Amino acid sequence: MSDIAVRSRRFIAQGEAGMPPSWPRVPLPEVPCADLLWGLPDARELPMGNAVGHWRTLNHVLGSIGEGGSPAAARYSSWAEFVGQEASAALDTPAFYHWCRRFHDALAAIVTSGAHGVQRAAAGVDLATQLMRFAPFAVATAAERGAWPFPGPVRLSLPLVLPGMPWRLSGAATVDVLGIADDGLAIAANGAAATLPLQAGASAGRIDVESVQTASGLGTDFILGADGLALPGELRYAAAVGPSSWYRAQTPRVEAALDAVARYAPRVAERFAISIRQLGLKMPEAGGFDDFSEPELPGTFVASIVPNTLELADHFIHEFQHNHLSFLEESGALLDPAAPENSAPRYYSPWRGRPRGLYGIFHGVFVFIAVSRFWLAVARSEETRGATLAYARDRVARFPRQFQLALAVLRGHATPTALGQRLLAELGRSADAVGRELREEGLDRDTPAFTLDAAGRPVPVTEGGQARTVLEGLRAHHAGHAAKATCPEAETILALDGPT
Repeated sequence: MSDIAVRSRRFIAQGEAGMPPSWPRVPLPEVPCADLLWGLPDARELPMGNAVGHWRTLNHVLGSIGEGGSPAAARYSSWAEFVGQEASAALDTPAFYHWCRRFHDALAAIVTSGAHGVQRAAAGVDLATQLMRFAPFAVATAAERGAWPFPGPVRLSLPLVLPGMPWRLSGAATVDVLGIADDGLAIAANGAAATLPLQAGASAGRIDVESVQTASGLGTDFILGADGLALPGELRYAAAVGPSSWYRAQTPRVEAALDAVARYAPRVAERFAISIRQLGLKMPEAGGFDDFSEPELPGTFVASIVPNTLELADHFIHEFQHNHLSFLEESGALLDPAAPENSAPRYYSPWRGRPRGLYGIFHGVFVFIAVSRFWLAVARSEETRGATLAYARDRVARFPRQFQLALAVLRGHATPTALGQRLLAELGRSADAVGRELREEGLDRDTPAFTLDAAGRPVPVTEGGQARTVLEGLRAHHAGHAAKATCPEAETILALDGPT
């Protein structure tokens, strides 16, 4: 167990003596702020260690209130007692963190609703439902340990990826697991008992087993697909659940993008390999959103498939950075939640065509600093030539002014917390440093603007038959933005000579 996880669990054990009203926070490691942002290798342990420690607190609270004697709570308690006896791979999953957050919410509703009444009854139903959703973690742990201490069958809703295991179960809507067999699960499905081997291609009682699709890169294997992440209330991930055949077809493209991350962003690659568990790939026809990282599913993201390897690597770095900053937010909010200006989507963002909230702009600065370093390495590589070099130079040329624009909006409007102020100051220093390095490439106002066509090929941006420059594109973006008035500094930043 990492030092972060040990500290997290000790904090929970010592700091909570009852039902906490809100999700607990954990202390950040005592390292320089730059290391928190750019060098902390195991930051995922902040949310995961917190969840496991808080889960034990919640179990204690459950046993101390009247709801602890309900049938659902009694069944759950037998599962939780077994799972909590020693380390379980099922608890080191994004799905467990999400489940634990909902467990906290359901139990808090019971505690705060009073001893009686309709509100308490409704909260009890919600709690019972959430407790039964622990079943996959119990079954996966039993399979991992080869033991079945539970007094009765455990029902699973399908399709299901067993948490912490490489197996996907599908077929019937539900299956009752009766125990552990030598080579798999003893089940009852469609009125008959059977043994379901946990191996790819196995089938029993109309229940099928297949291995999860994976992609190899950065010295590890990543689960491909959002199956297992399409949890209640997370419909955005459901859009990325495609057929296994489609994901198999995307594997070479994903692995090539991971290789590009390793080549051009080695520091990111090291932390990416430790922190990311699962990559959801949005099918082109899914629509609805682009890339997305859900903070309550730490170590996962959905990336839109694009037909350019370097651009897909850019997307992967982008979403990893969102994950990393969300890990740090396990210690507290970045912006003051009581300040109304912090939540309104009414500000100028140099990366969006519509008004954006300050929280998103804060994340954007952090994300794009890492992305800019990636494209600088691409542009400097002797292997980068032709239109690909022109596209990389476009990306490098636009970042310094975009950082200045975004930081001007944050400094002019945001009300950060103490944590947010500390991180924002470091982001300003990092943005200034990388901006100076980018400008050393001699790219700025006359750099031709490039984009990608539908086939992923870099092509010049033109207007009226004339090539457009990066600076012209930045100016046009600001001039046509509905929230341009929230960044009055843009006139100076986007001047021909601009600030240096």
